[in-house]
Amino acid sequence: MTTIELDTNVTKDKRLIINHDTTVNGKICRYEDGEPAEFIPIEDLTVGQLRRLDCGSAGNADFPEQIPVAGARLTTLDEFFEFVRAYERDHELPHPILFNVETKFRSDHSLEEIYETARLMVNTIEAAGMAARSTVQSFVPEVLPEIKKLNPQIKTSVLFKPTAFQGFLLKLGFNANRDSIIQNAAAIAVNIISPHFLYVNPAFVNCCHEKCIRVLPWVVNEAKTMERLLNYGVDGIISDYPDRLSRVYANWSEQRAGGAV
Repeated sequence: MTTIELDTNVTKDKRLIINHDTTVNGKICRYEDGEPAEFIPIEDLTVGQLRRLDCGSAGNADFPEQIPVAGARLTTLDEFFEFVRAYERDHELPHPILFNVETKFRSDHSLEEIYETARLMVNTIEAAGMAARSTVQSFVPEVLPEIKKLNPQIKTSVLFKPTAFQGFLLKLGFNANRDSIIQNAAAIAVNIISPHFLYVNPAFVNCCHEKCIRVLPWVVNEAKTMERLLNYGVDGIISDYPDRLSRVYANWSEQRAGGAV
């Protein structure tokens, strides 16, 4: 594993906090009295208010292998970078840890919010000295050129998710909107295209590589799908199960070395 993928939201007091959803998730977060938290937009709460939530005790039913950590609190992106720097000082690692940081937006976001998020993201990454080690990704492509304008050293990745109908077509073997998402990625000069794994086939990977765009599909949790994508030539895989992916990759690499693949 080379990279930690994480999602960020802008808080009411204009800081980037690590949280998957644009709202507090009442299914896994609790108030200090143990009551489920309300589904309040992150942008309406300060870091101080968010810190009062326990988001580790309840666990997450969608991830039964996950181990609950009682009292776990939300953390800001700058605090996370500080933690990683301290960890790297105290541990000998085979390679520096890389970061893939997603920017989250409400569906009705404004252009001003895009500019604000880009500025906060770049300032936070630069202050931590992590520009060369960071990729910023988003389903909102407009934010990515702004990131590049502020710091060309930071890599960018555009995310794509098919509609239900597009996903149905892809499963049946049709092209759906493969061509258009590659064109859109090339138009904003991203380093990486990160599509839902249903988009990815050998032709898709080859087309992206011809345009010097790396391919990192998400979210890939089944071993057979991981192996298939590796055979397609993807440049990386985003997974909820890094232990599972590590085993698949090790086996796949061994087979290739032995000429079996």
